[in-house]
Parts: sequence; structure tokens; C-alpha cells
Amino acid sequence: MKNLPKILIVIVLFSSVVAFFAYAEEAKMPENVPAATATTSQVPSVPQTVVEKIPLDNLQTAYNFERNANVRYLAYAQKADAEGYSKAAGLFRAAARAEQVHFERQAKMIEKFGGVPTAKIESPVINRSTMENLKDALDGEVFESMIMYPRFLAQEENVNIKAEAVAFANAREADAGHVRIFKFHLKRGVNTKDKRTDIYVCPVCANVIFVSEIKQCPICGASRKNFIKVS
Repeated sequence: MKNLPKILIVIVLFSSVVAFFAYAEEAKMPENVPAATATTSQVPSVPQTVVEKIPLDNLQTAYNFERNANVRYLAYAQKADAEGYSKAAGLFRAAARAEQVHFERQAKMIEKFGGVPTAKIESPVINRSTMENLKDALDGEVFESMIMYPRFLAQEENVNIKAEAVAFANAREADAGHVRIFKFHLKRGVNTKDKRTDIYVCPVCANVIFVSEIKQCPICGASRKNFIKVS
């Protein structure tokens, strides 16, 4: 029995070690709670509806803006025709058709998110001259291409919604092209002797194209055979 004290010491030390590791495992348990039994405070999450609300709100805003732009441009085309500016009238009709491409594409995406495409149509001002209407159209396209769509695009990319981001990127580039067209004609002015020419609109991104021989849209790559001709 001379070794009994040593045996007792070993037993006590072993029991202490076991107790220590048991306590440590117990202390770690809250971090290892399975996801199925964890409480909301332990595993915070963002509801899917919140993520979906971002593109839906943006799409509704864009849809409303594009619908109103379409109505304005059609009214501007009638005004240009009345003043004898047939070429400017054709340009406004092409721009109106381009806005239609945009809002039809956006309407489909709104419906995909379970929404209903909604627009509050405002009556266009009809007592301005064609030159004033060109300036108003330019301002609207600048807003779309430099403010509205870039902001929406950044939000879509942040939530990693690729389809909507591509649509907004296409719209931004197309509207930037519209800016250049309106700026050119505003600087050049309008003349009753200017002949109306055929203008083409890409059915995917709404790019306005004046060269019919181009093989595909430089923005989205759509085939020439699908271009919409506007006179």
C-alpha cells in the first residue's frame, strides 16, 4: 500500500482534467447549435422579399419613366410634323419606339417578381416648339443614362441580381446613344427641307441605329434582321 498516495494523486489529477474538458465543451455549445434549432437572434437573416423589393422598386420607377417618355416623344413627333420638320418627327418616333422596348422589357421583369407594371401617365406639354422639345428630350435621356440607370445598376450588382443588372446596363448604354443623337440634332437645328430617313431600333436594348448595313447591335449583339424600322 506504499503506492496508494501516488495512485490517489493520479486519480484526482485525471478527474480534474476530465472535468475541465467537459466544462470547456459545455461552454462552446451555444456556438454549435444546429441551424434547425437556433433562435432568430442567433442566426440573423434577411428575408428574400427584402432582396426582391430592390429590383421591383427600381423596375417600377424605370417603367413609369419610360412609359411617360414614350408618350412625350409621340406628342413631340406630332408637333414636329405639324411644323413641317419631318426628319425630327421621325427621330422622335424612333425614340418613342426605343422607350417602348425598354418598358416592355421592364414589364416582364416586374411580373417575374410578382408585381403589376404601373405607370402614372402625365399629359405632355404640347405648346412648345420642336427645338424646345429636342432640348427636353435631351434632358430626359441625360437623366436616364447618367443618373437613374447607373444608380439602379449599382444596386442590382450589390444584391447580385444579374438579369436585371444586364437590362439596366443595356438601357443605360442605349440612352447614352440617344443623348448623342438629340445633342447632335439640337446643335444642328431643324429644317423643313430635311428629308425623313429610315431609323432602326434594336428590339433588345433599344439602341437607335441609322446605318441599316450594320450586322448586329453594338450594345447587345442582337441581329440586324430583328431591327425595328421606324420612318
